[in-house]
Amino acid sequence: MRANQTKLLILALFLSCCTAALGGASPAESAEKCKETTYVTISNGVAASSGMAQAAKWAELMSKEIPCVSATATVGTFISNNLTVDQKRHTIGMSDPNSLYVTSRGTTEKFKGKETKNIRFINAVHHGAFHFFVPKNSPIKSLREAVTKLPLKNLMVVSRVSMHYTMISKIFEAYGTSYDDLMKRGGSLADVTYSQAVDLMKDGQADLLMIHTGAPSSDILNIDSSPGVRFLEMEPEIRQKAIDLIPGMVEVTLSGGTYRNLPKDYQTIGVYFHYITHKDISADLIYQATKVFWKHEKDFQAIGAWGPQVQLKNALRGMDIPIHPGAERYYKEIGMKIPEPSPKWPW
Repeated sequence: MRANQTKLLILALFLSCCTAALGGASPAESAEKCKETTYVTISNGVAASSGMAQAAKWAELMSKEIPCVSATATVGTFISNNLTVDQKRHTIGMSDPNSLYVTSRGTTEKFKGKETKNIRFINAVHHGAFHFFVPKNSPIKSLREAVTKLPLKNLMVVSRVSMHYTMISKIFEAYGTSYDDLMKRGGSLADVTYSQAVDLMKDGQADLLMIHTGAPSSDILNIDSSPGVRFLEMEPEIRQKAIDLIPGMVEVTLSGGTYRNLPKDYQTIGVYFHYITHKDISADLIYQATKVFWKHEKDFQAIGAWGPQVQLKNALRGMDIPIHPGAERYYKEIGMKIPEPSPKWPW
């Protein structure tokens, strides 16, 4: 009997040693290792958006696959995300190159002397696209005619401090005109939301809409289905001028059939939306977070109408600030070339 007990004890010790050698750990050991949990917050957009669903999925995957990390998603806006990430109040935030340019370079009075110098790039996800359209029966023939010659009424700019206002002003500049010129022709700007702008056009109170959004957009689908719209394309040379004038802007194509009245591919411009972090966040954490994101690329492609745009090959598109060392390590590891911020990063 004693001999059998001795054999069992030896066997138990052997199996215990084997488990340890294979890297196994008891629950007590695992708990000991995770006494210092790293809490991660990912700030995205409005609560009901696909962007929030994307952030929530990333948080779930990080919590599941990165040891000792507990991640959650929260709401925000691009400008507020820039500020909270710069101040380390959030770990990761969603932004875009245009708002990043404004806050990091201090190009407006609000951010002069308060530049968000600590922000670093993680990845690009999906892109927005400028939709230029008029009512289906409008006499307007071209975008050039509308922007340079006509007294456009209620041209939507969202607000005078919005990125939309800035981007549209640069498109006017690409055409050799300005908001001031529009006013002199009897035109007007409207500080309204996308859905309010669509209602204005339906009521005959807006001649042209210039909306930068993900595609397909529910607001544009709405007016496209009734009473219908006609899309205007930006001329190739103007697209290039606008790209040169607007930070992070790239050429994008909307596939024919995206909207009922868009039978052919539509060449336009847009910016990629980016995830950002603070320069002092652990390189290992951001490396693991970046790796987890792209490991589950297909999961993110299934979220929202623009999900299929989330592709590793586009991960660095529109990058206009320095990359975080952790993200840089991941991309270099898989053989991707890291672009330089342009124009040159001032810090």
